[in-house]
Amino acid sequence: MLYGPARRRFSAHTAFLFSFGMAGLGALVAANAWSFSGVVCGILLHSIGTAWFSPNIMTALGGKVTHDQQGRAAGLVKAAFFLSTPLTVILIQPLVQTFGEVISMQVVAILGSFMFVVMALRMALATRAQPALAK
Repeated sequence: MLYGPARRRFSAHTAFLFSFGMAGLGALVAANAWSFSGVVCGILLHSIGTAWFSPNIMTALGGKVTHDQQGRAAGLVKAAFFLSTPLTVILIQPLVQTFGEVISMQVVAILGSFMFVVMALRMALATRAQPALAK
């Protein structure tokens, strides 16, 4: 969804903040939905967040490693991204069996919201720590 034009206007940290915020909001909406359309809306919001995460992590990673290591780094990120779905199912299953689907989704939403707050605070502290540029 227009990642390129938005990324030219906003920093990588802002794009990460947006992606985590949308993913967390989507999980929260899906967890508290009382209808099928509410669940679909939550999943769509979550999907927007994850869709922005992937190109942003690749762009940020590409600037951190040398040119000859970029393929290996991208492969590791993609492998982790695709392994996250089956591993999440395995890890969350005991939580679902113990507490139910709604509470499990709320836990995921709370964790996403916590990550959002941590990133927002990190951005705010980094902005304050930078010295003002001379004119």
